[in-house]
Amino acid sequence: MNFHQTPEEIIKNADAEQRILWNMIFLRWGDKIGLQQLFFQGAAAATEFLVYSANKLYLCLSIEIGCTVTAAAGNTFLQFFNQANAAFLNMGNLSLAWNVTTAAFNTVGNNYNLKNFYFSRFTIATYTQIRFIGYRLSI
Repeated sequence: MNFHQTPEEIIKNADAEQRILWNMIFLRWGDKIGLQQLFFQGAAAATEFLVYSANKLYLCLSIEIGCTVTAAAGNTFLQFFNQANAAFLNMGNLSLAWNVTTAAFNTVGNNYNLKNFYFSRFTIATYTQIRFIGYRLSI
């Protein structure tokens, strides 16, 4: 079931940060863009959030990204892309963990909780779970 809100209703119910973000979205792409409320909670692998489409953006009111794996020898990162599919936000909040088997430090990714931004897709390394609250925009 899709619940339709007008731009006026969305802005009226938004907090101050969200109003700025919505005003930017409506000024850039117009108030006739397709808006679909979206809630997703589950495994990050093979989700639509990992695939770029020139006609789709996500307006994130809240996203939590979690790492449930143990320490890894490789990098643990999170990278968000804009509407042109160019990276604009790179995150690598890591904790070091000693691996007794290999006698070396490995990294463990810390969980993220981000609010009020838009993106077209993201890439992950070792992050496994996401919880997204926001909108899918058809531009």
